[in-house]
Amino acid sequence: MLLEEEEQLYRSLTFLGWVSTHLRRPFQEALHSVTMRAIEGLVAGNFEDEGILDRVLQWKNSLLVPWAYSVVGSDAFVQDQWEAQLEYAASECFVHVRMKELFDLVTEYPDSLPAVRELSVALDRTGRLWYQALATEWRNALMARLLHPGAETSQIIEVYINTIKVL
Repeated sequence: MLLEEEEQLYRSLTFLGWVSTHLRRPFQEALHSVTMRAIEGLVAGNFEDEGILDRVLQWKNSLLVPWAYSVVGSDAFVQDQWEAQLEYAASECFVHVRMKELFDLVTEYPDSLPAVRELSVALDRTGRLWYQALATEWRNALMARLLHPGAETSQIIEVYINTIKVL
């Protein structure tokens, strides 16, 4: 999976103790950035298919976990709980992508029901830490896309009814 030169570099950095100390934060940030881009590609705009969150977690398990394991080494991988960190990061990125699409999820309900259910599961996986951000995002989306002069009353009522159903 890794090139021989990369493996030697990671072994040297691990031997020096830099992976778990000096390079841990930049490594985590880089992984989070890669995870976000990959999940956006897998998730964005797909509301009707079931199992998207499972595909995201499968991607994490088949690609991200082995790579992180090979970079940080087996001892640091277990000691620093990288598996759990990557699980959380994947769920968090999934929530962020779906938060950006929240208005569309509500307006396309019930067709978007699989995406709504998976968002709920991802929120549970993150310890429900993102509910306030989700509520703020929803309020902002309503203000920008619905509650403005010229919006039809029937459309406003329909969105509010769908909001209640989604909750």
